[in-house]
Amino acid sequence: MNTPIFRILAVRGALIVALSIVLGIALDSVHTSAIGWRQPESAGDVGAGEPQASNDTGGADSVGGNDPVGNAGDPLDEIDPPQSVTWEEAEALLEQATLVDARSAAAYRAGHVPGAVSLPFAAFEHQIAGFMQRFDPDTAILIVYCDNKTCASSDTMARILISRYNYRNVLHMPGGYAEWRQKEAGGNRPDQHGGLPPPLDEGDAAK
Repeated sequence: MNTPIFRILAVRGALIVALSIVLGIALDSVHTSAIGWRQPESAGDVGAGEPQASNDTGGADSVGGNDPVGNAGDPLDEIDPPQSVTWEEAEALLEQATLVDARSAAAYRAGHVPGAVSLPFAAFEHQIAGFMQRFDPDTAILIVYCDNKTCASSDTMARILISRYNYRNVLHMPGGYAEWRQKEAGGNRPDQHGGLPPPLDEGDAAK
């Protein structure tokens, strides 16, 4: 007489287990949808489609970065280098050309090539507007120099004047002030400053 009861209990137990399984699957599905679960991404897909941090640290011609001139145009290393001239070649052009001293204002005051105007590389962005009022990009012939062949400021400034400010005639004198002193001042004579135009910046902001 107990056999039917056992059968009934066994069937009920089986039904309860089956119902529990069904409810568990249903609850798991609801929970998964609620939290937006998805298959983990592979290492190669992490961050795909999101902005990535750049390792580019820029440089002096990157304008932004360490470039003192501000707005960046084309990368300066992709611009054709300006034509280089020696002091003798520059001297032959001085009736039409203007020498541009890219050194600091303090270095300019301490001594410079006679007739040169001061446009300190470190103060370029603050002085370029006034410089352009004095020297027209279409007609001016500029010869840029700094200390010597190890100084890159004059080459960089020449490229900037050409590429970003549309100066048509810019030359670079890589030998710089040192070459002039060796050839003209004998390396030990003070410069003759009488009657020269003053530097564009009379302060010490670009020391």
